[in-house]
This record gives sequence, structure tokens and C-alpha cells, in this order.
Amino acid sequence: MLEKDGVLVRCIEENDLKQLYQWLNVQKYRGTFQSLQLNSMAGLRKRFESDGFLGANNWLMMVENNKALVGLFYVNIKYTGNDVKVASIGLVICQSNHRSKGIGKKATELIIDYIFGNYSIHRIEADTDIENLSAQNVLKRCGFSYEGTLRGYRYHSGKYVDHVIFSILKSEWKNKKENV
Repeated sequence: MLEKDGVLVRCIEENDLKQLYQWLNVQKYRGTFQSLQLNSMAGLRKRFESDGFLGANNWLMMVENNKALVGLFYVNIKYTGNDVKVASIGLVICQSNHRSKGIGKKATELIIDYIFGNYSIHRIEADTDIENLSAQNVLKRCGFSYEGTLRGYRYHSGKYVDHVIFSILKSEWKNKKENV
């Protein structure tokens, strides 16, 4: 469990499954830039019973704000060669009344601290729809650097859309934390 100023990033619990099912399968909770993932309740329960959504290389966690469930945080660990690992992260604030309140920044900072503090990962990256300026601003405020545009990167809402990719290196995060 990771906590900062009322924002909590935690493991999924069994009593979260109904909310998780709704967030993954109802478009209004996914926001403008996130596609539906269409999971069955049986599939979600099976994954929960298998690894609690905390697999060796991919995690799905709940985000709370002042004890209210507000969203999901994704982490994927990728190998890029010679046992070098990179983490790819993603956040969805599913409850629209909790968007644009600083929750995303706090949750992202918690995850960055956790990954760099506990894993031999030197790079964390995130991509988002080119039009998702809110997500881009969160990444920039967390110290991520823009790297480029991924043309036609994802299929969403009936068309291929461009994404932008950002990253932060462990040394950059350490400098940012030391200079705060």
C-alpha cells in the first residue's frame, strides 16, 4: 500500500471486483482516451484468485482518494535486452468528479518512488493519446521528458490515433527528489 496526502495506491481486494468490472466494461468510466477492456466477472475473479492482479511483469492496482475508489494504475515490466528492465505505467481516473484534482500526480509519484526504490529498473515510460493534455501535464509535472510521437499507435473509437511517449530515468527522479 502506497500513500501520500490522502491518495492511496493499493492491491485489489476481493470486494473491489464488482467496481473493477464496471470500470473496465462501461465506457463512461474509461474517459475519452481509454478503450474498453471487456473482461468477464469470471475472468476477473480467476485472475484475482491466481495472482491478485500482481503478476511478475504486470500489475493492476486501485487508486483511492480520501478512502473513495477513484481509479486504476497499471504497471508493465518489459525486458529490453541483457536483463535490462523498463517499466511502462498508465493511470485511469475512472470517477470523473475526481479528475483534475492532483490525484494523478500524487499516484504517479507514489508509483515512481516504489518502482525505482524496489526494482532494478532505470527507466519508466508512459504513453498517452496525443490529445490527452491532462495526462501529458501530469507526466511533465512528475519530471517525465517528452520523447516523441508514436504515429497510428492505438486503435480507439473507430480509428488509429497517435500517442506521445514520455520517460523518466532513475537518475532524473533522484535529482528531482533531491532538489525539492
